[in-house]
Amino acid sequence: MIESVIVEIYSCDSALAIQFSVDGMTAVDQTNWGAIGIGSTQNGYAGISSQRFFTLFRANGGTQQFLDGKVVSESASYATGDTMKLVFSSADGFGSAFLDDGANDQVQMFINGTLVGGWSGLDLRPDNGFVSFQNMDSIAEFDNLSVTALTPVPEPAQVLSSLVGMLAFGAVVLRRRFGSSVA
Repeated sequence: MIESVIVEIYSCDSALAIQFSVDGMTAVDQTNWGAIGIGSTQNGYAGISSQRFFTLFRANGGTQQFLDGKVVSESASYATGDTMKLVFSSADGFGSAFLDDGANDQVQMFINGTLVGGWSGLDLRPDNGFVSFQNMDSIAEFDNLSVTALTPVPEPAQVLSSLVGMLAFGAVVLRRRFGSSVA
């Protein structure tokens, strides 16, 4: 089982996606859990403020989310083997959540590609680069881990604006190259 991963964030200006699957969740007590958290300490637990965001995956198939050590929701259900993705971003959904700019950063949770929850109010900093995996009295296997910086897809209007700008620049170059006879 993965216990912790250190994610070093220096100058990332993009949203960060952490994707994984939760497998083999077994427990006699169905309130027991496996969890993933991100914060300033390695192997931190859900109820401490050094863990900026934490989500529990309960053996009964429910989830529970924490911001700065406080419960903020009990949301989506999951099944063993589902693909989970947590996307940490600035308030606009595209920039980095780790800039220490006091912004209203957010995290979104996807299960099998479907958005199931979103929470704002994070203020992540560059030193919040510890991703921790935990479990309580259960066997939780976190597999297929990937950590990715997401690059925003430009809006169609931005693409059109760039294309018009390139065409105008090309016309100026042609005009200078062939003299003023080009209209």
